[in-house]
Amino acid sequence: MGRNGKGWFLLFALIFLISCAHTSPEAESPRKRGKARKGEHQVKAKKPLTAEEELKQGDHHLARGEVMGAVIHYQNALEKDPSLAKAHLQMAKAYGKQRRMGLYEKELQEAVKVDPELAEARYLLASWYFTSGRNKEALAESEVLIKSDPENEKYRLFRVMIYDATKDYKKAIEDLGYLVKVHPQKAQYLLSLGAMYRRAGDEKKARKYLQKVKEVAPKSFEAKMAEEMLQEGKEKKK
Repeated sequence: MGRNGKGWFLLFALIFLISCAHTSPEAESPRKRGKARKGEHQVKAKKPLTAEEELKQGDHHLARGEVMGAVIHYQNALEKDPSLAKAHLQMAKAYGKQRRMGLYEKELQEAVKVDPELAEARYLLASWYFTSGRNKEALAESEVLIKSDPENEKYRLFRVMIYDATKDYKKAIEDLGYLVKVHPQKAQYLLSLGAMYRRAGDEKKARKYLQKVKEVAPKSFEAKMAEEMLQEGKEKKK
């Protein structure tokens, strides 16, 4: 090969190397393009969240005060699993934070409809009924709660509140009597029973249980209250 031929060869080789170094993405090899597309496909095919995962994400948002973000995740959870009563319960709590009480009530009703044994939802629903003056509905829900867990003190005390509000003192005394029988040393229940007997007009039994408060817990706040109530009873007799 002559000098000129060698020069042209070197020039063509240089042009070839420069063109390879500046190859555009469209000019990449099919193998490289395949790898890139495979990577893009893997990103796009991200595994969707399960209903339980949506529920957890909703709880995370709710804990941070991000109510609408929480509601979206709870709705997603229910779309994926309509039987997830806990999502209705948590969505009710979210609406409660916004004081959207119509939706709060609706979601609690849905929760107990989907899962009648979800006690937390039923208790919140009963409490809401009571707070909004619907004692009949509140009492009905409390009956279900006590039937499912007869020894639950919170449920018994809640029903006592309903009976007191409706002036059904006899039934309130029955529930408090049960609590005193199970927890005879609990000053709170003795004091409440004494007070309820007074409201029912039975001063003799009222004084009996108020006196027991002082015997069981003489230095307690309940004992101080019992003493004041005993003194009030004496003054009324005068």
